[in-house]
Amino acid sequence: NLMSCPRLLFGFGTQLSYLLTLAIILQKGEKRIAASLKINLLSLPIVLYQTYQWNIFTCLFSLMILPLFECIILPATVLGVVIPGRFFSSACALVLRTVSNLLQFLAELPGNIVFGKPSLTFVLMMLFLAAMTETAKNGLKLWIMMITCYGAMFLAIHFPLSSEIVYFDIGQGDCTLIRSRFNREIIMIDTGGKVSFNTQKWQKRKGRTNGETIVANYLLSKGVKKIDRLYLTHQDADHVANFPSISQTIEIKQVIVPRGMENLASFKKRIEESAIGLESVRGVTTQDYDDSDNLRLLHPSESGRGTNDDSLVLWYDFNGIKCIFTGDLPQAGEKEVIAKHPEINADILKTGHHGSKTSTSPEFVRRINPKLAIISCGRNNRYGHPNQETLKTLNNAGIPYLSTANYGMIKLRKNFAKMPYLCVY
Repeated sequence: NLMSCPRLLFGFGTQLSYLLTLAIILQKGEKRIAASLKINLLSLPIVLYQTYQWNIFTCLFSLMILPLFECIILPATVLGVVIPGRFFSSACALVLRTVSNLLQFLAELPGNIVFGKPSLTFVLMMLFLAAMTETAKNGLKLWIMMITCYGAMFLAIHFPLSSEIVYFDIGQGDCTLIRSRFNREIIMIDTGGKVSFNTQKWQKRKGRTNGETIVANYLLSKGVKKIDRLYLTHQDADHVANFPSISQTIEIKQVIVPRGMENLASFKKRIEESAIGLESVRGVTTQDYDDSDNLRLLHPSESGRGTNDDSLVLWYDFNGIKCIFTGDLPQAGEKEVIAKHPEINADILKTGHHGSKTSTSPEFVRRINPKLAIISCGRNNRYGHPNQETLKTLNNAGIPYLSTANYGMIKLRKNFAKMPYLCVY
């Protein structure tokens, strides 16, 4: 199989299938409970590396799956193919669907532990130690060593010494993560999302959003299972449409929106689709929002309807590097911000409206005087973002820029006792 298609080895399913097959062969003759424990021990590093989670009922489920596979799944599959007749094949299909629904029900039971993504070196070391349990004379010491290693890796992931700002490559949309050292505070600004153009119900594809596959997965890989504050700059789908799907995996404690947006029927509908209660949503203006030392709200100053003109503008001090996030605020709003906050400057500018010419006015750029601009937009997007007029404004001011369309995910990181640095993925 691997000779005909060697790249299969990079797939999670292939890795787990071959590994578990080897484990079953090695456990031949073992008692079922002991064999189950050793099989789970061997598969655990791969599972954590690929899914970042582990279910406490895994060992129990694995005891069930072997007889279920041998006595029901395999016979139903083979007989349904071999024996002709529509009635018999339909009956076998019903059996398989019932088993699938049972497994899906078990998978949704509480009990998942968010571990995070271990390093590849750790995975290889744990696989080696798990294999050693087959021949080791002093198994107790080996078990203690493995438990200690897993505990140390868990702590390293959940209490990192570094802090970071992540500008996600979310396609034609906006999504930014601010994660402090030791995961003390998790802040997210927008979530990205797909804009639909009068799509009929039958035309909508069912599947996971990139909020789940990119944003939620990234958070889980870092051992993060909750967002303390989610700022939704305005109501456009490419900024907010993903938050209902993200909330199904990641707990969101508070949602902050420009005042007036929380009353919109379209926004309330998104809240109903999410795991967030309306009581956790707060509409704010600069008049009633309490700024902190490292985060300030610069816009809006009055209630609106969550449009581009009402976009939240946030200023954040990241270990001495000042960052500004402007949503889709038009140029008129930018001029209003610098008129009301003449003292504001920034080292990194998140350009408004994905680099559209409607934002990033020359006056705004000159006043805040950034050292770098970051543009969040999709590859070959239909809007032509970033617009050449915006790029000309940045070039005239001598400001370099990075685009997620060209560079992918962009991170600003600060490791323990080191200067902050920028990296792209």
